[in-house]
Amino acid sequence: MEYELMLCLRHPRAPDFLDVLLHVDGLGLLGEVDWAARTAWFTHTGDRGERVAVRVSVHEHDPLEFDDADDLRALGFTPRSGLSVWAKSGTPFAARVTAETAVPLARATGAMIVSLGGLLRPPDGLPGVLGVISLDMWDGEGHRDRTVCDAAFLAAWLAHPSFHLLPGET
Repeated sequence: MEYELMLCLRHPRAPDFLDVLLHVDGLGLLGEVDWAARTAWFTHTGDRGERVAVRVSVHEHDPLEFDDADDLRALGFTPRSGLSVWAKSGTPFAARVTAETAVPLARATGAMIVSLGGLLRPPDGLPGVLGVISLDMWDGEGHRDRTVCDAAFLAAWLAHPSFHLLPGET
């Protein structure tokens, strides 16, 4: 099981990789950095000793290759570049760290966040923007609905006791 949040940006030029590293620096111990691929790994340790590695990558182009007008309307703009935040661990701690890493990056860049793990069922009444988009799946299984939100919504959801990043989790 893994978690991935894709941050879709309006800017035609991707953010500077060093700026991205500075926004997530306080969230974990910086590990391996691949400057050519613009990818960095951060190790996070929780209060109970749990650990998770999170990868942050910068994409120079539309990371999800949107081609549907309805999806672009739900997103609110045509993405020009993006950031991905990914953890290959299925623990609630990994979900929390993935979201906690994405929120400051989305706030700093004005990005909309797409949950690649599926269509989520967050509680009603949280502030911020929440919507649904349909993405063409890379495994050839057609389109699947995905949750899209802004940083304010994800931050509010992080504070809620039912926070999760995959359908069926609690």
